[in-house]
Amino acid sequence: MLVIPLIFSALALGVAGLGNLRHLGRIGLKTLVYTVAMSAIAVLLGVFFVNTLMPGSGISDDVKARLLAGAAERSAGLPSTTTAPRTGIDLFIQIIPDNPFARLPMAICWQ
Repeated sequence: MLVIPLIFSALALGVAGLGNLRHLGRIGLKTLVYTVAMSAIAVLLGVFFVNTLMPGSGISDDVKARLLAGAAERSAGLPSTTTAPRTGIDLFIQIIPDNPFARLPMAICWQ
């Protein structure tokens, strides 16, 4: 879900940075086609291998129950928000943590 917006924004910013679309020419078209083709191949390979190998399908019921119980336990500790942000700025402010260094493991902070 992140690949398509990242590639699109990178290509759009690159084209916008040129200023004049005539400078883009054939090499720009070839680059665009190459990028879209490689992205499509990567997505198709990912979908193919996930559907073929089915990761996680061999997990026993006991392990699956323990994983679900652990996930439920961790999610119970998360704060719940009852109101949605009113504006885009409110959403942006809620995304940014008050102290970004508090989210990092201590080993990373003190190196």
